[in-house]
This record gives sequence, structure tokens and C-alpha cells, in this order.
Amino acid sequence: MDHKKNHIIFYCSDIRNSNFSKLESEGASGTISSMLWVAEGLAKTRNDVTIINEKSKDEPYLERGVHFLGLESQKTEDAITKNQAPKLIICVGIEYSDSFRKLLERTTARVWFWHHNPIKTIDHLKILKEKSIEKHIFVSLNHALRHIKINATAITSFYKKINIIYNPIDFNLLAAQLSKCTSHPLQPKVVKCAYVGNTSLEKGYLKFIELKNRVNANRSLNVEWHVFGGGLYNIKDFNMSQPTDTIIHGTIGRTDLYKKLNEFDFIACGLGGNETYCVSAIEAAYLGKKILTNRKGGQIETLSRFNFKYDIDSVTSSDYLTTLQQIRIPKKHLEQFHNVCYRNYSLVSVVRYWDSLIEDKRKRSCFLGNLPGAIRSMGIFK
Repeated sequence: MDHKKNHIIFYCSDIRNSNFSKLESEGASGTISSMLWVAEGLAKTRNDVTIINEKSKDEPYLERGVHFLGLESQKTEDAITKNQAPKLIICVGIEYSDSFRKLLERTTARVWFWHHNPIKTIDHLKILKEKSIEKHIFVSLNHALRHIKINATAITSFYKKINIIYNPIDFNLLAAQLSKCTSHPLQPKVVKCAYVGNTSLEKGYLKFIELKNRVNANRSLNVEWHVFGGGLYNIKDFNMSQPTDTIIHGTIGRTDLYKKLNEFDFIACGLGGNETYCVSAIEAAYLGKKILTNRKGGQIETLSRFNFKYDIDSVTSSDYLTTLQQIRIPKKHLEQFHNVCYRNYSLVSVVRYWDSLIEDKRKRSCFLGNLPGAIRSMGIFK
């Protein structure tokens, strides 16, 4: 009989594509993909892992060793109360809702909060001040520093609860595309630029529209504009009509996305200035793509050490894009970046951090060695 080390519950409220099948076929947010990969990794290290989707009414099922439950299931009630006594409940990027408060009241388990989203001051302060939360997990040092800033009055007690674990990335899928990267001519007839991410104000989609308008007004060659991601697509919310010069792909599966990214010269992502981590930036840089991004945000924490990124506000014409396009990324720099990625963001490394933290083998998980990058990511220095 296989003995399970710990009973662990991931509690989330994002109903979109919250299982492995949908992740591969339709894609999902970085929050959901990270949760799924960590859950699967912990299940493989002999933990009993359950994902409870606050907004799901699906019948219970098992996929890749992970149990899935909806909030209204009786099995869910059993899972989060003393009847089955889980060792740990990890709340994943949820808001301070009635169901969350009831969860804290009913369970006898340890409760950790895995933060993913940009700060919404009122909700975040309630969560940060919740005494029953034992640990707060942040996805970058930038992310943690911004939370320390808004919770400065309780810095002594709050600091002790802070842990930083980067989101995992499946580099096996990415590595399969490395040898297929498209080489572009030194004098291109067209420059190809893709926005990757949710098309919302929060993610900085308006910055992408502004970039497109600037370049289109000052261009000497063709620029192709593409959008990958779900969301609002600059209708009503952006007070604009549906663009005729932009190809909208929507949200697609990870494998298809990586194949598509190889076709582009530039990837625009992490534009909002409040990005907590930005999986898309790491993925695109791994493929050797140049990143157009905001100079603030969690993505700068990693990219600041490498010459893959450019401030999106500095791009004013197609000639400037052409100049950037012709800059070659040294093979040595790309190899160094790959080593950083494997060490900090690979599934194996990230799951190892989580497992050791859960087993109390690691009192804290914190990347203070990247403090210079985190300081730059706050926009203090260019």
C-alpha cells in the first residue's frame, strides 16, 4: 500500500480551464497553469492532492493523480473539515469572499495563501492581516516588496510569514521548439509583433494599442500585429472599434502557443507596470525572442540581467523596431538565461521548493540574491 505523506488541498476560485485537459487544449492563465503543475508535482512526490474550484459544480474526478472537487460537493465539505483533516490548505489567488471566510472558520488545517494577482488594497489588507493564515507565498520578490509596502504597519509579524517561490514553467515543451526558431533576414520586409496575455487594462493591453498606433503612424515597412490571449479586445472597454489591422488568435493551448511564438520578432507582455511575475515574458525570452515590456513589474526581476527586454514606451517607429530586430542575442547569454530558468522556474525545482516547505525542511523560501533585479523591477532605476 502506497503511504501518502500529506493531504493537501488547493482552493481556487477561477472557473476557467481548471484542469489539465483544458490547459493543454485551450490554454489558461498563469495562475491556473502554475497551480495545476505544482499540484501534479506534489502528487508525484507521494502527497494526496485535491483541487477545490470554488465556482465549479462538476462531479468529483481524478486526473494525473490529482482529485478535483466543486465547492457544492459533500466530498468537498468532508475534505476541508475535520472529518478528513488535511494537513494543509493552499488558497490560490482568491479574493476575500464569504466562502473564503467560511473556509477559515470550518477547517482545522494549516492555511497558506498563494498570491498571484496585482494588489487590490482593501482585499489584500484583509488577507494580509488574517491571523489564521500561516504563510504567504509570493511569485517574485517584487510581488512581496509591494505587499510589504501596503502592510508596513504590521511589518514585523508579516515578514515572518513571507515566502517567495517562482511560478513553474514546462521547459520540456519549450525546449522542443528551440531548434525550430525562425531566423529573420537582416533587411526584413515585415516586422512581426505579438501581444501575449489577457487583453485587459490591468495587463496593459492599452499600452499595446498605443504602441501599434505610434508605429503605424511612423512606419517605413509593414508591421504585423497579433494578439494571443482571452479578454475584452478593445471594444467598449477601450472606447475603440474592433481593429482591422490586428490578427486576434484568442487563448490557445501551450504547445500551439510556443509554435506560434517562434514566428515573431517581438513579444509584447507585462505592460501594466503591476505584473507579479509574467510567465509569457520568461517563455518568450527562453525562445530567444525580444521582449517589449514595461520597466516596472515582476518580469524585470529576471529579465534585467539579460539583454532581451526593451521599454515599450521607447518604441516610436517601425525603423526603431527594425534596428532592435537586427540586434543578435549572443548564444552565451541565451545559455546563461536557460540555466537561470532551469534553476529557478523548472517544474522539478519549483516542486522541490514547495515540498521542502510543506515538510518543514525549509523554514523560508526567499530569493534575496536577486534583490538588485527586484529593485529595478519597482521602477526605481532604469
